[in-house]
Amino acid sequence: MSFQILNTVIHAVKKEKNSTNATPIYRDNCINNNDPLIVDFTSKLLSAYSNAANTWGDIREAEDNIFHQDLIKWYTPEEQLYYSFYDFSTDVVDQITLAIKEKNTATGGYVLMIHYEQAAVEFLMVVMLKLETRFGIDDALNMFKSETFSMDNFHESVRMNLKTWQNRSNSVGEDGNPERCFAFVKKKNEDEVTRYFRTALGCENYAESAANTNHLIKATEDYVATLKFNCEEEAIAAKREKRDKLHELLAVKLKNKEPVSLKWVANELFPTPDFDIENNELLKFIKNNQEKYPIDETFKPYKPRVNALGRVRGTLAGDTTVNFPVSELNKTVFYNIQSRELTLKGVDGKMHEQIMRSLGS
Repeated sequence: MSFQILNTVIHAVKKEKNSTNATPIYRDNCINNNDPLIVDFTSKLLSAYSNAANTWGDIREAEDNIFHQDLIKWYTPEEQLYYSFYDFSTDVVDQITLAIKEKNTATGGYVLMIHYEQAAVEFLMVVMLKLETRFGIDDALNMFKSETFSMDNFHESVRMNLKTWQNRSNSVGEDGNPERCFAFVKKKNEDEVTRYFRTALGCENYAESAANTNHLIKATEDYVATLKFNCEEEAIAAKREKRDKLHELLAVKLKNKEPVSLKWVANELFPTPDFDIENNELLKFIKNNQEKYPIDETFKPYKPRVNALGRVRGTLAGDTTVNFPVSELNKTVFYNIQSRELTLKGVDGKMHEQIMRSLGS
């Protein structure tokens, strides 16, 4: 992963849980961009982040967004005004401090800001890091306790594509809104805390990856269930076919790190002549049931849910083949890692009778 750090700094926000008092603590200056420790830390941070980002959002217009005003002042400065990355970073911490005061359950942490370039595109990353207590053993075989950062569990994090932000007035998505420039990491069951972080950055048009992916899968399944088939076998086959196709479409987008267009996926699943998307039946089904399937026009697919759509296919010893949905693991299909044995449960009546006849019973 090749990247170049352009600016980086770390500050702190002190706040206890169930308190409305919060205090910013500023580092005296920026960190040396070539410091081997910060370069290594950033490399691991970017690697972990690329696998964890699961929500997108846009930035609210500058007239009512202090973060946006400060961003413009730093990234597109006027000659008569000197406003450095360090100045920008302290103002960002001030906005986070103000927002965090409003959330009783939120706690403080360390605000790491990294301005870097990767693949000829500049990014700004703002990460709330928390120290974790860890235990180790020294050379004298004595146990010790230390406070460290965890690379796998961010408190809050956002990565801003500065190129997308600069082009937002000329780049409009299929929903009619500017292309989203924020990519968030959202911890499960902590939406309230994430909301204060979004507030500090003036985020709008927020599209959650997991919810959108789940709604799309459910909408597709429910729509297929409304179609008429000659027999139950045809209905089951159609459901499997569309499920597999949806998995294929979403998996490709994940691999290419591209957003999913609702119109595109609807037409791929149920093609309409001449891409007449307004008359696509799946799309009309979703729009007619928006309260049940609130899906954004574009969103990033949620990797764990997409993986669960897949199927396990293979051959066992002899000529035995298996083919089952990933979602059935530890439900009707159980795998013993040590013995490499599969156990199947929930055999239906028809298969049971077929097996019994084959056994001569």
